[in-house]
Amino acid sequence: MIEIDWQNKAENLWQLLDDIDTASDMFKPNDEKSYKSFFDYTMKKCAERGKYMNSLDGYTLTAVETEKYDYEVKERTRLLQEFEKHNNDTIQYVIQEKTKEMTEEEKRDYLFKWNQLVQQEIVMWISINKPVSNEDFETMCRVRGFDKAMKNYLKSALEYVYLKEGTKLPSSTFLPPKERPQDV
Repeated sequence: MIEIDWQNKAENLWQLLDDIDTASDMFKPNDEKSYKSFFDYTMKKCAERGKYMNSLDGYTLTAVETEKYDYEVKERTRLLQEFEKHNNDTIQYVIQEKTKEMTEEEKRDYLFKWNQLVQQEIVMWISINKPVSNEDFETMCRVRGFDKAMKNYLKSALEYVYLKEGTKLPSSTFLPPKERPQDV
């Protein structure tokens, strides 16, 4: 059985909360760039909580083995970067096609979902360091309002980062063949 240092976990979690509180002094969200910096910084700090404790349901906490966590999260983050690079052209194509007929407000909402929410979900599941159940996945996509392309991308990314070491990137993209751009 692993001995858990609860005092250390509590102090580290408190430090993360303090860092988030300090962010309001560091960044004055009065323009889009400042708001994005504030948002990115606080989301990064929120993701770090998974180093110490995590929860799949938001209520039940479990302790994390820090050394194992650090290694696994770094490896999954590396795999995610590989996956994103492999699919970047396809994502850009999907966004361009989907936003052609949208109003500016609809485009902003759609881009926010791609650039923030989809990425947040991937990073959150990596930081929790557990594969996503089908039920949790479906609930998350419904609550976030993800469309089919977002859902497919998210599912493919999560499947890829939880594959065994040495697995090669699939030669196909996350889109079904009939929806793929010809130049990707």
